[in-house]
Amino acid sequence: SFGLILGLKWIQKNRLAEFNNSGAKGELPWTLTLASIVISIIILFINFLISKVMDAITESERNSTWTNRHYSLYLKSVVLRFINSNINVVVAYILIMRDTPLHIRGSLLEDVFFILLGKLVTAPLPFIFDTELIWSKFRQALLRRRCRQGTSQLRQEEATKIFEKPSFNISDTYAKLTGEAVDLIS
Repeated sequence: SFGLILGLKWIQKNRLAEFNNSGAKGELPWTLTLASIVISIIILFINFLISKVMDAITESERNSTWTNRHYSLYLKSVVLRFINSNINVVVAYILIMRDTPLHIRGSLLEDVFFILLGKLVTAPLPFIFDTELIWSKFRQALLRRRCRQGTSQLRQEEATKIFEKPSFNISDTYAKLTGEAVDLIS
């Protein structure tokens, strides 16, 4: 993550230097903004991966209660996502573009804007698009098609499991919402 952000910041600095050396006036190149957008997409994707890896690690821990499990999971996830979203970007800016103003195209403020915008757009998606429910509906449609064709080899017990409603855990959902809120604030 940090290496990718550092590389994109280096590209932004070179594009800005080319623009300044050419003597051109007016708007800065759009490639500076494009690099900021790519940085935010990379950060959002890596934050998603961090959440999944931390969830898998937390599952292997022996927590005595669901509260301890959620505390462990979101403490790790939020801290790592904070470092990935904020610290990496600021350090890359300081190392590569410390001589450029904060407010120009492709600078720190634009990076932060696109990261925040990306977080605001993607944060509610897991709650809107419940992957477990979507997968369940897909399997049900597939089973119905196989039954109509007479090619289903499932036993009644397996078919019943496919048509059961996905589980909903209010404490898990609350913990995820809290983690997303803290991630958006940071």
